[in-house]
Amino acid sequence: MGTLFAEQNDPRQNWGLTPLGPDVPKPQWKPAPIKQPLKTRLKSLSASGESLLLVKDQKPCAIVALPQNANSSSRAAAEVLQHAFAKMSGVTLPIVAEDKVQVQKSTFVADGQSYEYLLSIGNTQLAKAAGVSADDLIMDGYRLQTKGKVLFLVGQDKEPFSDAAGRPLPESGSTITRFLQANGTRNGAYALLERRFGCRWLWPEEAGGTVFPKTATLMLKPIHESDEPAMAQRFLRNYYPEKGINAYGRRQQQTVLPMLHRSYSSLLQKAKNSGAWFEAMKLGTSVEYNVGHSYSGYWKQYGETHPEYFALQADGTRNQTAHGGSADRVHLDVTNPDLIAHVAAEAIAKFDADPTLTSFSIAPNDGSYPSFCLCEVCRRLDPPNGDPVSFSIVGKDGKAKRIDYVSLTDRYVTFYDKIADIVVKKHPDKLLGAYAYSTYSSPPLYAKLAPNVFISYVGLSYFNDEQRQHDLESWDAWSQMADKLQLRPNALLGAYGIPAVFAHKLGDDIKHAYQTGMIGSDFDSLTHDWASRGLNYYVLAKLLWDPSQDVDALIADYCNTGFGPASPSIQKYFSLLETLTDEVAKSAGENARDEDAINPNSVRGVLSLIAKTYTPEKLTQLQTLLDDAKKQAADNPAALRRVQFLEQGIRYANAETAWARAYFAPSSPEKKQRVLDALDARLAVLTDLYDNHFYAQSIFMPLYREASMFKEYGWDPNKRNEQRRVAAGL
Repeated sequence: MGTLFAEQNDPRQNWGLTPLGPDVPKPQWKPAPIKQPLKTRLKSLSASGESLLLVKDQKPCAIVALPQNANSSSRAAAEVLQHAFAKMSGVTLPIVAEDKVQVQKSTFVADGQSYEYLLSIGNTQLAKAAGVSADDLIMDGYRLQTKGKVLFLVGQDKEPFSDAAGRPLPESGSTITRFLQANGTRNGAYALLERRFGCRWLWPEEAGGTVFPKTATLMLKPIHESDEPAMAQRFLRNYYPEKGINAYGRRQQQTVLPMLHRSYSSLLQKAKNSGAWFEAMKLGTSVEYNVGHSYSGYWKQYGETHPEYFALQADGTRNQTAHGGSADRVHLDVTNPDLIAHVAAEAIAKFDADPTLTSFSIAPNDGSYPSFCLCEVCRRLDPPNGDPVSFSIVGKDGKAKRIDYVSLTDRYVTFYDKIADIVVKKHPDKLLGAYAYSTYSSPPLYAKLAPNVFISYVGLSYFNDEQRQHDLESWDAWSQMADKLQLRPNALLGAYGIPAVFAHKLGDDIKHAYQTGMIGSDFDSLTHDWASRGLNYYVLAKLLWDPSQDVDALIADYCNTGFGPASPSIQKYFSLLETLTDEVAKSAGENARDEDAINPNSVRGVLSLIAKTYTPEKLTQLQTLLDDAKKQAADNPAALRRVQFLEQGIRYANAETAWARAYFAPSSPEKKQRVLDALDARLAVLTDLYDNHFYAQSIFMPLYREASMFKEYGWDPNKRNEQRRVAAGL
């Protein structure tokens, strides 16, 4: 009886739903201080001398020279220039190793051919002799300089870590494909093509999104400039596979493709070059900020030997796999001192084993079931007046439900702090990565963050103004307690690919985040909705390199270079689309609050708002502007094709909103059939988009996220042909 009584009074076994933390007042919001200015790093110096003639009369006048043991960035830079110049002029400049080039009087000779000019790419002996280097630049920076008859292109490069077979390895501790490297030389090649030759990468080249101005003569005026990225980490997750590597969105893709009777191997082939645009926009990660859901293997490793590590559930157990829970998404008892010591020891061991490792993730797992720990000890850290949150539990009755509770941030910041306090004693120069996310995204009310912890902030929504404002205020509060902040939004995933423009809001937020301490970005995810969202992607990528750029100027350049004579109508089109997006965001209220966290409970609310805002009349207005643009671009085939590419976004919007309106229509005898017909029509559009307009619109998010809705009506794309035959009496 004594033992039983002790167990019943053990606060670690006392499960409840009442927060028991200190009753502290919420601090009054105040704007975050400016930590770094919005200032370009582009430096253009006066350059003199002769212009370099690269192509004339369908003949190459220049040769491209590489170091004998050129790194991957230099090789890529040479190939990028060769490809672009060939697209522009129809002439291919030869690429050779510099030891194959002989200087004879005022010409360069290779393979028996003479060239008047030379492009020196990378750290060639010629560059060293000329005193041109990138040693003074940060990683990913580049320098372009002409001297005499030579263009020197040098950059700060770092090869990715490779395995024994030479294959690049992802970041240590990264759960996504993200190779730690620097490509300053390659960045310089793209910058040269953009700034001096008018090339643009609006969307993937296979879909006609690359602008290569046609010319019979390629001439480069004297140049002396350098540039560096504002941040070492400029990361947008690629939702598609690239170069045959499995995609970040593989699970969703493998679920959806059978609906279209298509294979995952077909996606691997279609998307094999999906990473090329990211390279052209100078995105990348040259510094390691390890942060991710860190405890996926814990249940298998410690579930039997250390059950006390895990979250207490309503049934009195700490079982993480009951009631549909995933062993990979466990929740922990973050107040357990043995767990804290164990995680700290893991971090120390990692740092001991790899002195080059700069950071280690201690961030909690994502997931729904099982629930967060609700033992008394954990609840003693949760202030009763914390921000309201909700999460799923399985109650004492064995039934799943969502409960209203308060923010868990203070308990998690306490967890981070205690681990950090142990690690810093052995490794004072190392960082620990942690999330401000989901139920712990709001700033803490009383807990203090250790200086060796950086916060990856998950927030921002462009389909809910209320949520966006809340998140911006939370960012400001975090900025005042964390030395380093990474911006890690799910914002690009909102509203499942419906055509939308939020470039101005996005631009404002990137600029503000940078000024108030952003050290890097990790956006989840670029889903390749290029016809519907491409302008947002473009503006975002540009600002991650240089946040000082003007958003209106970027939009105007996108329209002018990509659509030529149709630019006026295209700018009106994007403006109307931005107005519609703003209307959704203003009326969203709480409907999309969970949407930014990718919570399926909000799918119906988001689709309802979209269906009400993107009416047939509004979509017709958008199509009319594109019709005007097609007339204006009639004599410009490339611009016309790009307008037709944008039309695929409207085509998708019509199919998506038609099914949503059928779903939300009042009950009637005809409703089910109308829903099924609308779903069939949408599937036909999505299948055609996948087969024939692959980069215009991604088909995966709507079919995956909305599955619970169409299952209500028994819609199964694999059975619909048979159902239609039966309905027709065939």
